[in-house]
Amino acid sequence: MEGQKVIVCKNCGSNAIQVTTSGANGCAFAGFGFILICVGIWIPFIGWFIVMPIGALMMISSFLFPLLQKRFSVNCQNCKHKFYIDKEEYEQYKESIK
Repeated sequence: MEGQKVIVCKNCGSNAIQVTTSGANGCAFAGFGFILICVGIWIPFIGWFIVMPIGALMMISSFLFPLLQKRFSVNCQNCKHKFYIDKEEYEQYKESIK
């Protein structure tokens, strides 16, 4: 099997993996916050004073995800097993696929 040798599936031993990075999580959180703000505009009082501030806090906190995340989610493409790796192992993985 060719490819990177840094991260292998703990279940089947395959190196065909997909890493979910903190940027993807932050974008999803920001998108959901934006949707809450858009919906909150159209709902009087509850939307203005509860839903919109929650959406704004979600958007602001989505910028902190990439800075604070220490573990990355990894999915095996062969057996669909999900496991986690630390930041150092992820950095080694990025170097190996260049």
